[in-house]
Amino acid sequence: MVWVLSFGHRTSGAVLTSGVTAASIAYLISGTQFTEFISPLQSVASQPVLWTSAKFLMALPLSYHMVNGIRHLAWDTGRGFELKTLYKTGYLMLTATLLLTGVLTLYKPSS
Repeated sequence: MVWVLSFGHRTSGAVLTSGVTAASIAYLISGTQFTEFISPLQSVASQPVLWTSAKFLMALPLSYHMVNGIRHLAWDTGRGFELKTLYKTGYLMLTATLLLTGVLTLYKPSS
């Protein structure tokens, strides 16, 4: 499990970086105002199932990478490398990731 979580951390970082980079380049070469550029999202937002799915697909790698990053910062103290602790913090990280993903997916800002 340990190597799978490590691979997932690297993959989620690459996915997030690629997505932000691709969206930024697309915006820069589009030659439109930002509000026009994101207008297709408004049509997606009007379809609840599609919008919730899109939010989930964006929130999952962000949550995973952030929570696992906190786990990595804790390792910088030089503790927590025993196999039992690695599994324990791995399951804790996965639980926190799912909770945070759920919160971000279901969050609806007040208008």
